[in-house]
Amino acid sequence: MNPGKVLNIPKTDIDINLADGDAYISLGEDINLNNVYVDIEQDPPALVEFPPKPHRLSRWDWQTKAYAEDTSEIIALCRSEAERNIDRIAGQARLNYFTEAPGQQATYLSKLDDAKAYIAAGYPEDASPYKWVKAEVDATGATAAEVADLIVTTAAQWEEVGAAIEGARQAAKRVLKLAEDIESINAAEESFKGAIQEFLE
Repeated sequence: MNPGKVLNIPKTDIDINLADGDAYISLGEDINLNNVYVDIEQDPPALVEFPPKPHRLSRWDWQTKAYAEDTSEIIALCRSEAERNIDRIAGQARLNYFTEAPGQQATYLSKLDDAKAYIAAGYPEDASPYKWVKAEVDATGATAAEVADLIVTTAAQWEEVGAAIEGARQAAKRVLKLAEDIESINAAEESFKGAIQEFLE
């Protein structure tokens, strides 16, 4: 049995049947039992809030009344979880700038190649040889020049955003590899979130 762990709450005083070493404490209605333990070394025993948990995998040591020192196994698990979180958040940021669907990436690249070819040809009046440009002209009513310029401009903007996100992701991964404790791992993940926050909004 863990000394100090709150085991149950009797419905009435009549239900109380204390064993040796147990203590009865009257709880307020707003007490969350997941956040407190009973310090039986105090006289009388008192409710004490658990300190902030360093990580969801951290384990409480009832003997020291503190979270146990991070083992290499826990640190490795936390590092792997942080890496997955960083990849997931980077993916969320990218989705603010392009559509993720089967074949969509190939579509973007084909449109860009077509637009560049149209521009390189000197913006010819007949855009029919440039299938992607012509399709968007027919769909939007814009001119072929407008469509081609917009495709190239949008691609250039994405290159800047995509490079910034990827640079931050890679930097965070490098920091994680060097992190030796959970605090450093958490700091690396939070730093990454801050670095790409503008792309998540």
